[in-house]
Amino acid sequence: MTDKTTTPSARSLEPGTAWLSGLIVATLTGGVAVLSASVLSAVLVALGITAALALALGFL
Repeated sequence: MTDKTTTPSARSLEPGTAWLSGLIVATLTGGVAVLSASVLSAVLVALGITAALALALGFL
């Protein structure tokens, strides 16, 4: 008895769906950039609050 199983072909993107994958990548990249900017702004706000508190308490 011979085994006639074939290996599955590698997945390939359909020509019409390339724009969709590009859109997904662009959206994720934009989301990471926005998240990084909001983390940076949160750190700056925290430093500003710390400086204002230090000034109010007379440490600076």
